[in-house]
Amino acid sequence: MLFRFLYALCVFSATVSSCFAAVPLSQFFPYGSGAGDVFVPRSDDGSSPQVAISTPFYFFNFTHTNLWVNVNGAISFNAQISTFTPICGPVTAAYRMISPYWCDIDIRYGGSISYRQSTDPAVLQKASAEVSNAFPEFNGIQLTWAFVATYTDVPFFGSDSCANTNNNNAMNITDNFQVILATDQLHSFVIYYYNSIQWTTGTATGGNCLGLGGTPAKAGFDAGDGHSYYVIPGSCLSDIINIASKSNVGSPGKFVFRVDSANIVSADNSTGSHKNQPRQCSCTPKKMWLDIVLVLDSSEGVAQGSGINNALFDIIVPLTVNQDPTSSRIGIVAFNATTTIVTDLNVYNSNMDAAMGVMNMPYLGGPNSPTGLAQGLEEAKRMLLNARTSGNRKRNPQVVILASTVADGCLTKENQKDSSLPESVCVIANDMKENGVTIITVKYNFGDGLAYPLTISSPCSAFNNSNVDLEKDLGNSLCNANCFCPWGVDNNMQMWKMVKDPSGCRNTGECVYPLFTPASRLAAELTCQRTQNSYLADVFSGDKHTFLTALATGSNPPAIPYWIGLNDQTNSLNYTWTRPPPQSDVPAQQDDFTTWAPGFPLYNNADQACVLVDKFTSFAYKWKNAACFGPVAYPICQINACDTDNFCS
Repeated sequence: MLFRFLYALCVFSATVSSCFAAVPLSQFFPYGSGAGDVFVPRSDDGSSPQVAISTPFYFFNFTHTNLWVNVNGAISFNAQISTFTPICGPVTAAYRMISPYWCDIDIRYGGSISYRQSTDPAVLQKASAEVSNAFPEFNGIQLTWAFVATYTDVPFFGSDSCANTNNNNAMNITDNFQVILATDQLHSFVIYYYNSIQWTTGTATGGNCLGLGGTPAKAGFDAGDGHSYYVIPGSCLSDIINIASKSNVGSPGKFVFRVDSANIVSADNSTGSHKNQPRQCSCTPKKMWLDIVLVLDSSEGVAQGSGINNALFDIIVPLTVNQDPTSSRIGIVAFNATTTIVTDLNVYNSNMDAAMGVMNMPYLGGPNSPTGLAQGLEEAKRMLLNARTSGNRKRNPQVVILASTVADGCLTKENQKDSSLPESVCVIANDMKENGVTIITVKYNFGDGLAYPLTISSPCSAFNNSNVDLEKDLGNSLCNANCFCPWGVDNNMQMWKMVKDPSGCRNTGECVYPLFTPASRLAAELTCQRTQNSYLADVFSGDKHTFLTALATGSNPPAIPYWIGLNDQTNSLNYTWTRPPPQSDVPAQQDDFTTWAPGFPLYNNADQACVLVDKFTSFAYKWKNAACFGPVAYPICQINACDTDNFCS
């Protein structure tokens, strides 16, 4: 909606140039020789030399300390990009990319691309202002590092040939845009500025001598893993030429994104300007507060140097490791036929010490056995039980990462217990999971035809060492483990229920608690507030409606009807979602999910200003207005999940 609105303003503005010079060059971040920029060598499909950046930059949950500025409209990590035809779906490649305008640029005969990293206070202040404006939750953020890359008057590939053969002005058909990476060393942001966009396609990708047609440019982000990506609307379509008239922050030609977590967050989704979104858990690796025990096979089945230590090193380095409750701790157990405790949880006080502890873990060699595996898990259980019962980390989320060449033996191919292997492996694992421990397993697969997999993992947390996405999978699993419901009244770990996504794999940022005593709407609201300052549940998606209804109908007796937080108690014709003091209520938006029964909603009706969910047909449950005083229904309370940015003591 916001994109369409800004484009409509452009179409009806007095002059075309006012649209397509959306961000004046004078308002770009300083660039060029006078700003101390380095220039990318003149080339077609080339890149800058590898740039070592002075501050780690988090992108798609990965930490990066080097990058390339590529001629074809993208900044990349891990590898250069020479591809000149944008891939319109998710990319499978050796690189991860930030692409303000991925297309076939040729600067051999004209235009320039320059870049620099900066800690200049003026640059950081400008970037901080853009982020604060885009993301209200980061109002007042103090960014500490920025990287500015500017594409100035860049022509399309083939423009020189067009100018020579058709005697036209093709070399003067150019694009101007800028990309800024910025971080406060916890969160990462990307800002796109577009000045004038006059072409979309080079002739080698099917474009004509006006730089149009063929496969147009793509703008967005890609993790390079074949599935994680984000595109700005219009990408790979002729409409991308209008990107300078669009925005996700209400200012044509400007886009701001948060990029450090597994999902790219667009500013328009953050502000909720047109649609309320379900809360998602944040995942800032530096702010994780996990207790992690690594139980690692160090037998002859894992040739020295061929384990998953490199992947573990890469996921530990971004963490903050010490004994403070707001940080993470690492313990290491090695096993073959027996067990060796390398370090307990109370040893490491820096991320690099922990990461190097993994890299320098003693190689035991010799045969392994299920007995060694069982002993390793028993040691992990002991460490975590000690943490849960003593000290200042009794409520920190707990994780075991198990990497093994030997099967756990809990299930055979026929789904039966394998009597030749220790029952204790299964019992120990089940005990830990029942006490809230997340078990992540990595089965070594060296082509030796092992009969049985590792089956003791938590849901969706079983991986193979041969998986090319292993590092990302482990990182995402840690994020998921650090997203959990707070402990309830009287230290009840099971009181709050995590709202799951439809796959059942990913935790969301929302926890709910159904109360089985019906009450009036006002009494229900007050009861939720007294229950850990929670509030009546909101419903911003069909999946959430389905989850809540299944929770209510599955109880004994069924908790139907049930109250939700939507109401129009001010009789203002504007519905809002209740929040507890001192928070402000959340206005309902035009494009929000709804599931009203026929004849509803009612507006400006003080007698029926509240909303409950009731049975509509034998299989459908719908929203209905009801009086806020008098009728009773079951409350379902909601509270934010604990996550890396919401520490729960």
